[in-house]
Amino acid sequence: MPAGKLAEKLTAKPSFISRVLKSLESKGLVLLEKQGTSRIASLSPASHAQAFRKLSDSRPNSKIENWIC
Repeated sequence: MPAGKLAEKLTAKPSFISRVLKSLESKGLVLLEKQGTSRIASLSPASHAQAFRKLSDSRPNSKIENWIC
């Protein structure tokens, strides 16, 4: 998902989302790929990132933004 779209969905400032994504990338949880002027964020294939996905999937009504921000 483009970082700007993520900021819109979370009703957060793009600069805040950028900082969070950089932090998550440094921890190996997300991959950031530049496409033109956008940066596309996706979940890393790393085992700890996939464990996070399983946890998230097991709690579909939880607000993920409360976990990562």
